[in-house]
Amino acid sequence: CHWLTVMAPGQTIEVPDLPPEMRDSAGAAVPADWLSALALEADRLIAAQPGQVFDTLTRTFEGTLIRRALVATGGRRIEAAQLLGIGRNTITRKIQELGLEDGKGSDDQG
Repeated sequence: CHWLTVMAPGQTIEVPDLPPEMRDSAGAAVPADWLSALALEADRLIAAQPGQVFDTLTRTFEGTLIRRALVATGGRRIEAAQLLGIGRNTITRKIQELGLEDGKGSDDQG
């Protein structure tokens, strides 16, 4: 950071002011879509956790879907299950399996 503030020609640091190693990797940091992000994460896990990739990604995917559906429904599990196209028993089981029980969800309709 200090180098950038000293070497930048003006008050604002622009991409051309960055050193080449930072400039070349700046665009690659954020994938354009979620499938690209998934591919990068799969590659990372394949290298770091062979044999656990499918389980890790499946748990992450399911947990994310369920949490977002619960947020969208104010924690109402039955409505969240309907949003996801799964049954109420399935969402309850998945919440337990994934350790998502933290008081956010309930089976109350109102």
